Amino acid sequence: MKPVLIYDGECPVCRRLTRLLARITKNRLELAPASEAAARFPQIPRESYQASMQLVAADGSVSGGSQALFHALACRRGLYRAGLTLYRRFPAFARQSERIYSLIAKNRMRLCR
Repeated sequence: MKPVLIYDGECPVCRRLTRLLARITKNRLELAPASEAAARFPQIPRESYQASMQLVAADGSVSGGSQALFHALACRRGLYRAGLTLYRRFPAFARQSERIYSLIAKNRMRLCR
């Protein structure tokens, strides 16, 4: 099973980001809008989809926010794994990444105007 990245299909920023991720990961990642994926992954609370992207890894583990983004990039291997390595090894990097992600996520509709 490929990892599945679940995103807000109504959000232009999310749609652009997922198109970019599809090119970067060379289809090693399944992309699914939350409206379609929610039924497939009932273990993920609906509020999580509204707050951030969610990634369901091949082993069934779930991550959200910037961690999900770094996991998605790591599907490509090579230098693309650096973000996930930094996220895992340096708590300050993880906290700052989540802050930045949260700021963008909360304002994503305004960024599209």
